[in-house]
Amino acid sequence: TSFRLLSPAVTEKYLFIVARNVPSGHQNFQVYDKSSGDLVDERHVNGGSYGGSGKDATCEAPNGTQPASGPGGKVYILFQNQGVRADKSLGGGVVYCYDPAKTVYGQTPEPDWYCPVKGDCAQSGMGVALGEDGTVYAATQKTGSVAAHVTAISAQGVKRWEHAADGDINGVPAVDDQGFVYYNDRTTGKLVKLRPEDGSRVAEIK
Repeated sequence: TSFRLLSPAVTEKYLFIVARNVPSGHQNFQVYDKSSGDLVDERHVNGGSYGGSGKDATCEAPNGTQPASGPGGKVYILFQNQGVRADKSLGGGVVYCYDPAKTVYGQTPEPDWYCPVKGDCAQSGMGVALGEDGTVYAATQKTGSVAAHVTAISAQGVKRWEHAADGDINGVPAVDDQGFVYYNDRTTGKLVKLRPEDGSRVAEIK
């Protein structure tokens, strides 16, 4: 198999991955025991490690973005805004929050909330990260005259702040143990550090 733009999920005991181009007879969602490396479980999910790129009448386009899961098991994912729920004029990206406890197998789930964000996620490898207080940090790319952004959204789906990058962004934001937020500006070659309170720039290194 192969791994493309993959961010594994890690818990105290297990490692979770989604592979692509899996050989016949094998499943592409795989769970490994972290201490031994043994395969514990494997199942099928659509899309492989690109995360799926298609859309239908009830879904935005994920384009291989990396989701995040927080306390209580809720799942957060950045989509390319197709105008399914949020007005496309409000932003090229949109963050959804899902509660898996409310989902029914085989039915399109309804989000707990959604929040449009400036920028786009047309390229694989973008996504969201969570702070310890439940704040969702989404990174988007530059599109046309709209800058790439890091956006902070509360656990209730309310936009807290937006930070416009000097260049373009690749990848998922990172949050350190003091709550500071980081992103990679691929145009300027800088790692940028932001304050969690308001998104203002603290420092940067090239």
